[in-house]
Amino acid sequence: PSAVQLLLSSVGEPLDLAIAAQVVAATGGNPLALVDLAGELSVKQLMESSLADEPFPVGQHLEAFYVRRVRLLTDDLQLWLLIAAADSTGNVELIQDAADRLGLSEAMVDQAEAAGLIDVRGSASVVFRHPLVSSAAYNAAQGHQRRRVHRALATAAEKLGMIELEAWHSAKATLGTDPQVAQRLERVADLAGKRGGFASRASVLVQAATLTPEGGEKYARLVAAAEAALGSGAAQLAKALLDDVDEKSLDPVSHGRLVSVRAHHSIFTADPALKRAGAELLAAAAHFRGHDPDQEQVTLLQAFYFTLPAERLAEGMTLTELGQRLLDGADRHTGVGATILQALSAHILLPYAEAVPVMRRAVDAIAQLPPDLLLKFGLNSVVLTTALWDRAQRTSLLERAAAAARDAGSMQMLDAMLWTMSNAELKGGTPRQARHYMDQVRELRRAIGYDAEHVINVGLLAWTGVPRPEVESVAQSAGAVGFGGVLASGQAGLAVRDLAEGLYREAFNRLSPLVADPFLQVTPLEYADYVEAGTRCGRLDDVARYVTVLEDMAAANGSAWTRGVAQRARALISGQGAEPHFRAAIDDLTAAGIEVELGRTHLLFGEWLRRARRRRDAAEHLRRAAGIFDNAEAVAFSRRARSELEATGEQVGVDAAVNGRVGPALTVQELTVARLAAAGNTNAQIGATMFLSPNTVDYHLRKVFSKLGVTSRRQLVEHLPHPS
Repeated sequence: PSAVQLLLSSVGEPLDLAIAAQVVAATGGNPLALVDLAGELSVKQLMESSLADEPFPVGQHLEAFYVRRVRLLTDDLQLWLLIAAADSTGNVELIQDAADRLGLSEAMVDQAEAAGLIDVRGSASVVFRHPLVSSAAYNAAQGHQRRRVHRALATAAEKLGMIELEAWHSAKATLGTDPQVAQRLERVADLAGKRGGFASRASVLVQAATLTPEGGEKYARLVAAAEAALGSGAAQLAKALLDDVDEKSLDPVSHGRLVSVRAHHSIFTADPALKRAGAELLAAAAHFRGHDPDQEQVTLLQAFYFTLPAERLAEGMTLTELGQRLLDGADRHTGVGATILQALSAHILLPYAEAVPVMRRAVDAIAQLPPDLLLKFGLNSVVLTTALWDRAQRTSLLERAAAAARDAGSMQMLDAMLWTMSNAELKGGTPRQARHYMDQVRELRRAIGYDAEHVINVGLLAWTGVPRPEVESVAQSAGAVGFGGVLASGQAGLAVRDLAEGLYREAFNRLSPLVADPFLQVTPLEYADYVEAGTRCGRLDDVARYVTVLEDMAAANGSAWTRGVAQRARALISGQGAEPHFRAAIDDLTAAGIEVELGRTHLLFGEWLRRARRRRDAAEHLRRAAGIFDNAEAVAFSRRARSELEATGEQVGVDAAVNGRVGPALTVQELTVARLAAAGNTNAQIGATMFLSPNTVDYHLRKVFSKLGVTSRRQLVEHLPHPS
C-alpha cells in the first residue's frame, strides 16, 4: 500500500489504483523505480505498459545499474535472459526450445541460475530473482533483437500447441501493422473473455488494435478493449482507451458499444453524467437497431437499470418515453430479453393489476437462466421481484447472479450486484444483511485497487444510528452528483428511524415528497410507513387511501409480504377494531419471512395491547419484537421495543445489538468472515467471496474464536446471528 501511495503521489494525473498496483508488482515495489517511472512516463504510458504482457520499463537511475549488470554477462547468456524475459509463462520447455532455435546451449539456464539472476523451480518454471532484472534484460535489447526472440518463442509455442501464446509472440515480432496477426489476437481475446479474463482480454485487444491499420476495425477493437477494462474494474484505463477512438470511423454497432461503455463508466465512477446514463443507453440501443437485435435489447434493459440510480433526477427522457422504447424493443427479437422488456414496460405503463402477470412471467423466465445469461439479465430481476413484493425470489436471483459475476471475473458486474443486494435488504430484509453485502462491496473495491473507506449505503447509515446531520449531508451530496436514488433512500431511511423514535411528524414530512412524486417499484414499499406516520401525527385523511392501495396490490400480486403490511396499515386506522388486522399481519409476515416488518408489527400490536391495559399479552409481543430487532440489527427499533417492554413492568437487560454491536469489538472484516463461517461456508468459499486467501481467512477466524471465546464453528453459530 505504501508503494502504491508513493506512485500515486508522484504522478500528476488520476491513475486507476488497480493499474498502480500492477506497476508496483512489476517493479517489486522499488521506490526509486516508482519515482523514476512517474517522472518519465505519462499516466497513459503507465496504463499502456500495464497492459503489456512483457517486462515493465525500468526508470533511468535503476536502468543503469541493472543493465550494467546484465551487460557484464556473455553475449549468449544475455540472449538467453532476453528469451526468458520475453516469455511471460516461465515455461522451461518453451524457453529452451526457443533458445535451441537461436543456437544456444542448454547450459545457459545453469549459468543464469549460478549468476543469481533466476531460480528454476521444479525443473519446470523459470522465475527471475527480481522483476527489475527481467525488465533490464528485456529493455536493454534493441528492437530487432526483441522481435527475433519473439519470433523464436512464437515458433516454439506453436510446436507445443500453445495457440494463444503463439499469437501473442507473433504480434510482438511484428513491425508495423498486420491484419492477420491482429485477427488471431482477437480470437485469443475472445477465449480470454470466455474464461472471465477481462484484464487479459483488454490487454490482448489493445495489442490487436496496435497491429490493425487505421480505420473502423482498429477503433472497434479499442472499444472492445475499453469494455473489458471496465469489466475488470480499471475505469480510468477504459476512459483512456475510449479517448483514442475516432468515433466517425466506427460502424453503428461499435458506436453503440462506445456510448454504452461511457454510460457504464459514469455509473461506476459516480460521474455527474450518470443522470443521463439511461438516455445515453437509449441512444446506444438505437445504433444497434437493424444490426444486432440481441444487443439492442440488452442495451435497452441496461437503459432501464441505469435510470434507477438517478431516479427522479434522470435527464434526457421521461419514464413514459422509456417505457415505450422498451415495449418497441421487445418486438425486435424473441427470447428472454423480449420477455423482460415487456415486463419492465408493463411496470412503467400499465395499471399495477394488469402488469403483475407480465412481470411474473419475466421473473419465472429469469429463474430458468444459466449463469452466463444471468450476467446479462440478472440485475433487472431486482426491479420485478421488488415490484411483485417477492423477497424470496429476489434474494435467490440476486445471489445466483452475484455468484455468476464472481465466477466470470466480472468485477464491475459483481460490484453492481452487491450494491443492489445491500440496498434491496433495507426493504423486506434486514440491516444486518445489508451491512453484510456492503462489507463485501468494500472487500471487492479493495481487491481491484479502489479506496473502500467511502463506500457506504446511505439508507443503512440512517437505520444504524449515524447522526441525522451526517446522513442528510451524505444523501444531499449524492443527490448533487446525480444519485437521486441515494438521496431518496437516505430520506426514507431517516423516516423509518423517525418512526422508531416516535418522531411521527418528522417522518410524515420526509415521506410526503416521495409519495407525492412516486418512482416505480420503490415508492409503494414506503406506503405503510407513510400510513403509520400520518395516523400518529393527526394526518389520517392524507394517508388513509394508501391502505386501500396496499390492499389492492396484495389482491393483485398474492404476496404475503404485501398482505402483511396492508393488514398492519389497516389496523392502524381501525381504532378498537385493530386486533384481528394485527394478528392477520403477523401471520402473513411470518409466512413471508419478512423479519423487520414482522418485528414492527409485534411492536405496534404490543403497544396497542399495553394501552388497552392487557400488559401480559403486550409483553409477549414486545419480547418477540425485541428479539427480532436484535437479530436484524435494527438498533432504533430495539431500543423502542425495550422501552415499551419496561413500561409493562418487565425488567429488561441491555442487549449488545442495542448499542450497535454484536460480540466484543470484532472488526468489519472479522465480522464478515465470522458470519460467512457461521452460514456454513468453507475457508475457500469465504476467500472467494471476500477476495482473500484461505490462509488469511483462517487467520481472521482464529482471531474471531479468540475474541468470542469459542473453539469451533458450531459454537460460532451460537454467538452470531445466521444471515437470512
